[in-house]
Amino acid sequence: MNKQIPSLNTFRVLAVVSVYGVCASAGAQTLNVGMTAPPITVSKWIKGSPSPQLKQGKVYVVEFWATWCAPCKESIPHLTELAKKYAGKAEFVGVSVWERPKHGEPYDSTLPVIEKFVSSMGDKMDYVVAADTSDRKMAKTWLDAAGQNGIPVAFIVDQKSRVAWIGYPWQGLDETLKQVVDGTWDVEAAARKQNPELDKQRAAAEASRIAQEKEQAEVEAWQKTPMGKKFAQVSQLRKDKRYAEALKVADEIAQMTPDNSVPDPAESATTIKMDIYERMGDMDGYYESANKLFAIWDVMAKKMTSSGMGLRRANGGASELYMLSFAMNNGLSWPIADPKSKLPRRDFDFAIKVAKRTVELTQNKEPNWMDTLAWAYWGKGDKEKAIETEKRAVEIAGPTGDPQYKAALKKFMGE
Repeated sequence: MNKQIPSLNTFRVLAVVSVYGVCASAGAQTLNVGMTAPPITVSKWIKGSPSPQLKQGKVYVVEFWATWCAPCKESIPHLTELAKKYAGKAEFVGVSVWERPKHGEPYDSTLPVIEKFVSSMGDKMDYVVAADTSDRKMAKTWLDAAGQNGIPVAFIVDQKSRVAWIGYPWQGLDETLKQVVDGTWDVEAAARKQNPELDKQRAAAEASRIAQEKEQAEVEAWQKTPMGKKFAQVSQLRKDKRYAEALKVADEIAQMTPDNSVPDPAESATTIKMDIYERMGDMDGYYESANKLFAIWDVMAKKMTSSGMGLRRANGGASELYMLSFAMNNGLSWPIADPKSKLPRRDFDFAIKVAKRTVELTQNKEPNWMDTLAWAYWGKGDKEKAIETEKRAVEIAGPTGDPQYKAALKKFMGE
C-alpha cells in the first residue's frame, strides 16, 4: 500500500494538475460494440509474450489499469484466474494507462514504476502486460473513443476482431467471455443494447474534458497566488531537507485564508507537518499531527455520511467518502500496522482506532481495510481479534480475492 497520502484538499489540487492524460481527448474517434477493434500500440511489453496484432480467429480481453488505481489492483487476481481458465482460447492483455509522472517529467518516466508494480504482483498478475505510449495512443483509441473515463475497464474482442463487449471486469466479463469463446454471443444484439449508453458516456466524457481544462487553468492561476506559492515553497524545503523551515511554512499555511483549491488550510498543513515529522524521525510530532488529521477527517466523514453519500458514484467510480476511507487507511493506520513498517515507534492503539473507523465507513465491505485492522490487532498482541478480523477479510474478498489475506490468516493461526 502507498504510505503517504496527501490531504484530500491537496489531493484535489494535485489531481487537477495531473489531469493531462486522464480526461478524454478532444475530437476522439468513436469506438462502439460491433466495430473493429483498434490495434494494440504500446511503448513497452512489461510481461509475457508481445501481442502487437489482434489476429482473426482469436479472442482477446484487453483490460486497462494503472498502478495508482486501487480497484484495478483488486481485479487483477481474478483476471489471472480467467486467463488460466481460458488458456489457449482467449488471450489477456493488461495495458497500463493514465499513469502520473512527476511534474515536468515525460510520461515514459513512469515505466520503472509500472515494472516494479508488475514485479511485486508476481503470479497474481499472470498474463501479458504492457504500458501505453508517451502520446497515450491506447487511452485515446480505446478508452476515449469508447467514452470510458474510469478504470479498470475491459474490452472483449471476438474471433472477427470486433469489439464484443465493454465494461468493468466485475460486471459481466465472466459471463460474456464464456459466450464469446463458445461462439454464442450475439454482437449485434449487444451493440443495440450497449452503444446508446456508450454515446451518453462519450458526451459525458467530453463535458468532463472541458470542465477539467477549466479546472487546470484555474490551478495554474492558483499556483501564482500566495497560497500556491507557499505550497511550492514548502515542497522545495522538504526536498532540500530544511525541515525546521518547512514546518514554519506549514504553520503559515494553516493560518492562511481558505481558497477554492484549499478550503481547509489547517488540514493541508497538518498533512504536511505529519510527513515532515516522519522524515525527521520525530514521533511525538508525527503522532500529534496524525491525531489532529484523523480528527479533521472524521468530522468530514460524519458530514458525508449524514448527507447520505455512498461509497460509489453513479458511474461506478469511487466517491469522496470512499477516498476519505482510503486516505485514513493508507495514510494513518497502515503505516503503523504494516508488518514491514519502518516507523521507529508504532502506536497500535491509534492504528486500531483509525482502522475500525475505516471499516465502519465502508460498511464492513472493504477487505483491505479489514486486513489493516487485523494487522493492527496482531501488532498489539491481540491474536484472537487478529484472527477473527482476518477471517472476515477473507470472507469479504471471496474466492477470487487477494491471496495475501489468506496468507496473513495462516500466519496469525500459526500454520
